[in-house]
Amino acid sequence: MKTLPIFLLAIIMSIPALLSAQENCRKADIEKIRAEKVSFITTQLDLSVEEAQKFWPVYNEFEKKNDEFIEAERTIHKDLKNRGDKMTDTELEKNLDKINDIQMQKANLQSEYYSKFKKVLPIKKLVKFYAAEKEFRKQLLHEYGKCYGKEGKPE
Repeated sequence: MKTLPIFLLAIIMSIPALLSAQENCRKADIEKIRAEKVSFITTQLDLSVEEAQKFWPVYNEFEKKNDEFIEAERTIHKDLKNRGDKMTDTELEKNLDKINDIQMQKANLQSEYYSKFKKVLPIKKLVKFYAAEKEFRKQLLHEYGKCYGKEGKPE
């Protein structure tokens, strides 16, 4: 009978370690996905060494900037979800204006990097790049669909 409280105490004390491990797994998953994406796109575009050396630094720069916009937008959406019912109309409008501004900045970023991509890739490979990126996202969503149920939780 004394083993049950000790067992429960051991479980409770291991929760922080489990949460930390889960965060590390998430980071490892992100890195794994990025590596798979690089491999997939490189293969789909059949990049030469010279093309890859020019393309990937530009693409990585684009991704970093785009990720910052995505994170900013995600933060606002999360705040709206958690506190939206308690916000005034003015606060709600400010948040929606911020989201709109971020979306416009993302569109400007895509336009800017489209020009940069054209300088480092032949146009036929640029067409393949956009198709490969879309195909990778499609495959990624399909894979996560297997792992997660309709409610976004692991099955």
